[in-house]
Amino acid sequence: MTFKTDHIGDEFTEITANLQQMMSTRLDHVTEGFAQKSESIVELMNTRSQEMTDLVIETGNQLADTISSRVEEVNTTLKNTGDSLVLDLTLRGSDVVSQLEQSGTRIADTIVQRGQQVTEKFRDGADQLADAIASKQRRRA
Repeated sequence: MTFKTDHIGDEFTEITANLQQMMSTRLDHVTEGFAQKSESIVELMNTRSQEMTDLVIETGNQLADTISSRVEEVNTTLKNTGDSLVLDLTLRGSDVVSQLEQSGTRIADTIVQRGQQVTEKFRDGADQLADAIASKQRRRA
């Protein structure tokens, strides 16, 4: 019986060793599979991250270009509006100057006419006064 017991112990040891070997091999396969999957996931995340970064940069560049073109449009519009305003003010200024010159001429003509009328009335009054004085002197004489 001792012989059979030793033989069972050896078989048990061999089964245990085989089982440990099999478990170790399985664990190595699982670890290797996990490492490959992890590496694949990390690589996929790096790729997606780079794609997102590129997309953000491209969108930022497009936004900067859009803002730049809008600023240029606004500057052009402001310049054109300013030029138009200056031209309009110049034309209207010329009209105002012309109207002021015409008004000044009319006022000067009116002053001259009225001055001539006053002068004539003054002369007439002076002549009448001179005639009255001469007439009184002749009567006294």
